[in-house]
Amino acid sequence: MSGNICAFTSEQSKAYRESTVAVDKNISTIVVAYMKENDVRWCAREYTRINNALTFLPNAHISRQKAIELKQFILAIKTASTFNRYLKYFNALYRRAIANNALLTINPFEGLKVVEARSSIADKRSAYTVEQMKVLFTFAEG
Repeated sequence: MSGNICAFTSEQSKAYRESTVAVDKNISTIVVAYMKENDVRWCAREYTRINNALTFLPNAHISRQKAIELKQFILAIKTASTFNRYLKYFNALYRRAIANNALLTINPFEGLKVVEARSSIADKRSAYTVEQMKVLFTFAEG
């Protein structure tokens, strides 16, 4: 689990990962196993997306509080929809880890989400200009 993601520097990554509490089986080992187990199921794009998302996780197991802090950190540099996609990947990883590792019994990401403000498609469209209206009426009149 290595690499830089956008504005996420290696120093920030190292500092965040070192601030977590270690358990006997670290998350990076679980991530490697998870990626190997599922790589044949995913297309190259999905594999890359999942791998990039999982690089945000610290090497050690994290608490619910650390998961909330990670959420805030990611939301500072990514959109809410990107975070929600990452959250889906984090939850899948932890479900697999809990099922296959007796040392992990809690998914710190369970229940975390960001509700995106929904806006009407009409709100995103701009109104016709006067010139565009003239063209439309010209075609409508025949």
